Amino acid sequence: MKHILILATLFMVACTTISKDEPLYGAYSKYKAEAHEENIGALSSTYFSAELLKDKNTSNPEIQKQILFKDYMAVTRNHFERTNGTQGCLTVNGFDREKMPLVFNLEYLRVAEKWMIKAIDIQLVNSEHEFRDTATCPSEYIN
Repeated sequence: MKHILILATLFMVACTTISKDEPLYGAYSKYKAEAHEENIGALSSTYFSAELLKDKNTSNPEIQKQILFKDYMAVTRNHFERTNGTQGCLTVNGFDREKMPLVFNLEYLRVAEKWMIKAIDIQLVNSEHEFRDTATCPSEYIN
């Protein structure tokens, strides 16, 4: 019983550490765990900035597929993030269901003490060698 309590405590500390030390990946992980096809219309304003959702009908199935981009990545290899005040960049490297490599570059905006996704870019790369090794925002290479 003592071992279970210790493991549970270590797990809780690890989760807390991720959310404090890696706020963007913590926000992404929460979105990944909570958002799905049945609730994304209602939850979209919880995870995505008003700027990103502007003029989008989140009850439209095509829009829902786009904002459920997380479903394209079946396995995460690693991630990198950086923040600067109210802006942040998160890069997630991984593989789709067919084991093809892909990269998510996400730009975050801090709104009312919450990190919200402001921009999304999904890159299909040829191999793991093309995975990013730093956090990159889409605005750094897309005008």
